[in-house]
Amino acid sequence: PPIQFIPIAEESGLIVGIGQWVMEEACRQNMEWQRRGREKVRVAVNISARQFHQDWFVDSVQKVLNQSGLESKWLELEITESIAVENAAATQEKLQALRAMGVHISIDDFGTGYSSLIYLKNYPVQTLKIDQTFIRDLTHDESNRAIAQAIIAMGKSLNIEVLAEGVEDVDQQNLLETKDCFL
Repeated sequence: PPIQFIPIAEESGLIVGIGQWVMEEACRQNMEWQRRGREKVRVAVNISARQFHQDWFVDSVQKVLNQSGLESKWLELEITESIAVENAAATQEKLQALRAMGVHISIDDFGTGYSSLIYLKNYPVQTLKIDQTFIRDLTHDESNRAIAQAIIAMGKSLNIEVLAEGVEDVDQQNLLETKDCFL
């Protein structure tokens, strides 16, 4: 399972090659679906910190888009909060370059890492993905509900789309939909 092999791949440096392959395959597959007449959808790809911090990362994204023929608006790159806080100036520059290309930027597992609200203000983030740990007991745990609602309200006020990960039942769905949170 990913929970076992990803840390090993990160530690060994293999995650950079794996991440590049995943991005290439996701773009290739999305383009294949479009060629077959399927509804156009954004494909989301998780990016590791090691991959993101490579000097050539932005160029590699452009190259993958060019090779696959996929329009940039159909690619979403998911970064973690830990990426957002590492080398803030370089991170901001890369994220702005990716946004200028038209790539959609998301912060994945929001609320579990090194949250710093200044990054939401300064980075061109379009989506916050609330970590499933806050969604799992949403209807039974007041603290989780308060955290999720605060993230949704903050995202709305900053014009950032908010998405809940790990919605598993109708009660969770109904509560989140009343708050205009995407599922």
